[in-house]
Amino acid sequence: MFNTKCPGQDTRYWTADDIFEEQCPHCGGTVEFWKTDVRLRCPHCRKKVVNPRFNLGCAQWCAYAEQCLGSVKKGVAPRSLRQVLESELNRLMHGLTLPLEKIKSAFNEVEHRCREKERDPLALLAALVVVGAKKYGRLPQHGEFLQRLEGEHHFPDEAVKETGRLVENILARQVEGDPEKLILEIMEHI
Repeated sequence: MFNTKCPGQDTRYWTADDIFEEQCPHCGGTVEFWKTDVRLRCPHCRKKVVNPRFNLGCAQWCAYAEQCLGSVKKGVAPRSLRQVLESELNRLMHGLTLPLEKIKSAFNEVEHRCREKERDPLALLAALVVVGAKKYGRLPQHGEFLQRLEGEHHFPDEAVKETGRLVENILARQVEGDPEKLILEIMEHI
């Protein structure tokens, strides 16, 4: 009997692009990822680095994904994390059509800029939802919302913490870097 693997996980079907190097956001060192790595420790500074190209692909709908990916698959919703954020945004902004559409179009701008800078957009997108909903009085306390993302929607802990930090800085107008500048710039046009 043959012991076969899923083609997406079987390295015999991989291409040269499935193993790649990324720059550590903490120290600037080089981290080598395989496409199936969710996160690794930087060999230089030893901090955890999220794989910016990690994509569960077929695992989002495959019935055998948990057997194939093990604990990585546990808790993964059948929708992408961006779709979860859009759904939460729709819920929070119900009845405010124009601001809702502006925030949704800002999602594309955030993703585009993050791609240019090779940055994971998840925390920025979540911060955009929080700050946008707060601007229109739809989210008085954001702590519960962040807990909901982590608990109910299984957002990575690091992304939730980064979102909270970004939101606090933006609300206090403490601009520490490009992420805060980007969100503040976008919020001026929403």
